[in-house]
Amino acid sequence: MLDAEPVVCRPVIPYTRRAPIVRVLEISSELTITVSWNDATGGNYGAQIWRIRKAHHPGVCALTNETIDVGDFVYRPLFGDIPPLNADAMISAEAIRIMREAENREPEPAL
Repeated sequence: MLDAEPVVCRPVIPYTRRAPIVRVLEISSELTITVSWNDATGGNYGAQIWRIRKAHHPGVCALTNETIDVGDFVYRPLFGDIPPLNADAMISAEAIRIMREAENREPEPAL
């Protein structure tokens, strides 16, 4: 599990008035991540599973505020019959790749 600090970002969904607090709790595999999403108006999801896919519409990464273009690889919330309020949110796969690499780096030996 990652020991992630919360990331506060600008609103990524039209209905929100305030930015959500987003934490990547775990990078489960190349395909899935576990996200904590807290938004005063858009819902709170303590351990939401997100899956990688290609973006079907442009957007903004919920972690980095970087632009997401159609066709970019992104993580989006998984859901069944009823979509969560943050169903349109996206996290860039590149942002997760960078987090994974930082987590896997071995610490430098102390001098």
